[in-house]
Amino acid sequence: MNYALHFYEEWSINETLNSEIDLIVEKWLFPAIQKAEDIPHEDARGNIQGIVESIEICINKKINSGAIYDPDRWGVFLNKNRSPSYPSSNLFPYDSNVIALANKWNEFEYLYETPNNFVLFYWSTGA
Repeated sequence: MNYALHFYEEWSINETLNSEIDLIVEKWLFPAIQKAEDIPHEDARGNIQGIVESIEICINKKINSGAIYDPDRWGVFLNKNRSPSYPSSNLFPYDSNVIALANKWNEFEYLYETPNNFVLFYWSTGA
């Protein structure tokens, strides 16, 4: 979530000091979680899979048309590395908990708690 905050605010993650973490948690993380809604795991997983499939279809159309620019920036990325195929079954196991921080047509933000990790999935249209 810290990465998402820095993306929203458009400042480098290196600019955040350890002494500021409590302020970030208080002003950004807690309010987001308090507004969160429960969502069935299957609904979140279906939304994520649909988004990823749409992205992959668009990328393939661009590649096939030869109209792709900066090809290294196109794809589905997991921990800053391009994923050749989306590992949704591995990333979001069925025994994980999920809450929706945002769940509307142009913005999906799901926070997963898996047995070993926390995962934040974020997608929006920018509209």
